[in-house]
Amino acid sequence: MNGISLDNLPTLQRLSSNNVQNGAPAAGGLSFSALLEESLSENASLFTDSVSPSDLERSLLLGMCLSMFGGVPAIFGLYAALAGKTDPTQEDDPIGKSIVDAAMSRLGDPYSKTYRGSGNYVDCSYLAQWAYKQAGISIPGTAAAQAKYCYENGFTISKSELKPGDLIFWENTQSDTRWRHIHHVGIYAGNGKVVEAKGTKKGVEIDDIWESGKWKIVMYARPRAKASA
Repeated sequence: MNGISLDNLPTLQRLSSNNVQNGAPAAGGLSFSALLEESLSENASLFTDSVSPSDLERSLLLGMCLSMFGGVPAIFGLYAALAGKTDPTQEDDPIGKSIVDAAMSRLGDPYSKTYRGSGNYVDCSYLAQWAYKQAGISIPGTAAAQAKYCYENGFTISKSELKPGDLIFWENTQSDTRWRHIHHVGIYAGNGKVVEAKGTKKGVEIDDIWESGKWKIVMYARPRAKASA
């Protein structure tokens, strides 16, 4: 069963042998909740990032927990242990969230390089600049200038470090007129999605992170804190 078995849960077995009841003191004067917390702590090493319990295993363990403890707290406690660590890239970041929220408020707004900033017209870099401005952060006005600013100020990050609100930069491999050939920028929205103003057909949209033909991703950046922060 993918390396997880009931034999690997010594503390839960001890709880069972003590006939612990929900909310009642157990042997040694420990309450149910204290023993459950101790159990989860002792067995935390069983649920590492390298282990993905199957639905069957999960059901068996939760069922055992119910039968022994007879309470909902056991389900949530064991499920939390099985779930493993929280993905650090998805942790709450109020600044990043405010940037994404601002960009999302422009969904459907029309695209125009000529009229960007006039009425509700935007292009890719204006959308990024505007969304960051709503969070109180100033960045340059073109994709290439934004990328260069991030690079020169130590704001670049790796793909694995992406958090909502970060910037993604694309190069146009058939153009050499801008810094590092960068011609497009989007705002990472989380879960593999990007908010961007890509063209006149859809205006501001949310899409999967993409690459296509001459368009290649060349940089990720977080121009609101040093990359090492």
